[in-house]
This record gives sequence, C-alpha cells and structure tokens, in this order.
Amino acid sequence: RERANLLALFEESDMAEALPGEANFLLVRLKCGDVEACFDFFLRGGILLRTFSEAPLKDHYFRMAIRDEKENARFRELW
Repeated sequence: RERANLLALFEESDMAEALPGEANFLLVRLKCGDVEACFDFFLRGGILLRTFSEAPLKDHYFRMAIRDEKENARFRELW
C-alpha cells in the first residue's frame, strides 16, 4: 500500500518520476531541479535520500526507501 501511495505521488508530479521496481525502495528521476538541492531539502526535513556519485545517475536520480505510513506521510508533506 505504501509503495502505491508513493508511486501515485510521482505519477501526479511534473518534477519527478519513479521508475518501476519491486524492491523496498524507489529509484526516482528528477525531471527538473538539482538532485543535491533536493537531497539537502529532504535531509533538513528528516528524510534521508540516497544520491549517486557517478554518471549517468549522478545528476538526476535519487533512491528512497519505502518506509512505514508515518515516515512516508512526512515525505509526501515535504514533496
């Protein structure tokens, strides 16, 4: 259920898209903006995203864990 809620969030977004997968995380591609600024923003809000240090993922992708309802609600609130 939490995966579906997060996927729906990104489906409605003009800023990012989540790529299909089955693991307990989502790989997200930013359509606009800076992934490091996104990382910093969410970190200040208490959410840790995983960024990548090498191309081609470095500039536009981050990975996020699918957490429990409370933690995912915090991500949606910040998004």
